[in-house]
Amino acid sequence: MTICMIRQKMQHFISMIDQYVYSEVIHKSWLIFQDRLKDARRYSELVEAHEEYANRIIDKCLLSKSASKIHTQLTEMLKLIFSFQSAVLIHDENEILDESDFKKLKDIGTKFDK
Repeated sequence: MTICMIRQKMQHFISMIDQYVYSEVIHKSWLIFQDRLKDARRYSELVEAHEEYANRIIDKCLLSKSASKIHTQLTEMLKLIFSFQSAVLIHDENEILDESDFKKLKDIGTKFDK
């Protein structure tokens, strides 16, 4: 697999997370929250609606205790992406990568694919 293909996979992964968080978490949660606000007649109902809104976002963003395994895996994938980026940014755009650099980047890509 080429370095460009690894980078493309990582960019796609980040784009999918971004799209998920916006469309499935923030947007849908906000719409549900707005509907609950329309029905709220007392302060306690407003507080309850807000707590449900916050809890829904926490759950959907995989930050709850029940999603800790998935959260751990996502964190490891993001660390690999950061490592890849750091390894690439060390080099000047005109600098040629040597064999050890390619091996390091490919190793990161292999771990990312797992």
